[in-house]
Amino acid sequence: MRWVFVAAVTVLLSSHVALAGYYFADEFTTFRSDTWQLYRNGYPDPAIRVSGGFLCMGRPGPLSLDFPVIYSKGAILPPVGDYALEIGFRYTFRYWKGVGFRALTPGPPYYTVFQFWQGFHPLVVRWGDRRRGFPSTTRYRVLRFEIIGNMTRAYLDGTYLGTASLPYGRPALLYFGHPRPGQVFGIPGFVRPYVDANGILRRRWWGYGRWSNLAIDYVRVQMIPEPTSWWLLLGGAGCLCAIRRRRKHAAEEDIGKAGAG
Repeated sequence: MRWVFVAAVTVLLSSHVALAGYYFADEFTTFRSDTWQLYRNGYPDPAIRVSGGFLCMGRPGPLSLDFPVIYSKGAILPPVGDYALEIGFRYTFRYWKGVGFRALTPGPPYYTVFQFWQGFHPLVVRWGDRRRGFPSTTRYRVLRFEIIGNMTRAYLDGTYLGTASLPYGRPALLYFGHPRPGQVFGIPGFVRPYVDANGILRRRWWGYGRWSNLAIDYVRVQMIPEPTSWWLLLGGAGCLCAIRRRRKHAAEEDIGKAGAG
C-alpha cells in the first residue's frame, strides 16, 4: 500500500504547486527594468517611483503634454492555456486627463482585449467584446480577468461582471499609463496630433494639463487548472483519506486485540 500513499501524496503536492504558483508576478517592491520598458515622454521627474509597495505613475502638480508609460518587454501572458490576470491598483489623484491599463493583441494592428481607464470620468472596464462603467474613485481596486478557452470573464473587487467573447484573440502585450500617439502600441481610437512646419509634434487633441495619477500594487498571472487537474486533486485527497481511515481502523483493531489479551 506504500506506493498508493506515495502516488496520492505526489498528485496532491503537484496539484497544490500548480494552484499556488504564478506564471508571472510583480509585487512592485522595485521597478524591474528587465520586465518593463519605461518612456517618460517628457513628464517631469520623477515620472514614476516605488513607494509603499506601489509603482506610482505621475504626480498631482505638473502640467505636461504627455504622460509616462510602461509596457511589458517579454512574454508575461501565457500564449496557450487557461489563466487569470489580476491587478491591484488605485488612482491617487483624479483629473480630466485619464490614464490606465490595456492588454493588447500581438499586432499590428493592436486590439484591446482587457482595459481599465479613469480620469474624472467613470472607471471604464473592458474585457473581450464587453465594457462597463463605474463611479470614479480613489479607493483601492482589484480587477481579475480570466481566459477560459475562447471566452473571458471579469471580476471587480470580487464581484462577477460577466462573460464575453474574444473577437480579436488573446492578449500578448500590456501597458500602464498613457502612450503618445503612435508610440509603442499606439492608442486605439481617436487621436489627433498636431505637427508644425518643421515636422515637430507640438500638441495633442488633449492639450497641456494635469493628469490623473495611477498606483499599481501588483500584477499576477496564474494558470487555471483544467477540469482533469481538479479530478486528480480530488482523487489524491480521497486516496489520502481512505488510507488514513484504513490505518486508523487497523490501529483500533490492534488496540482491541491487546486489550483482550
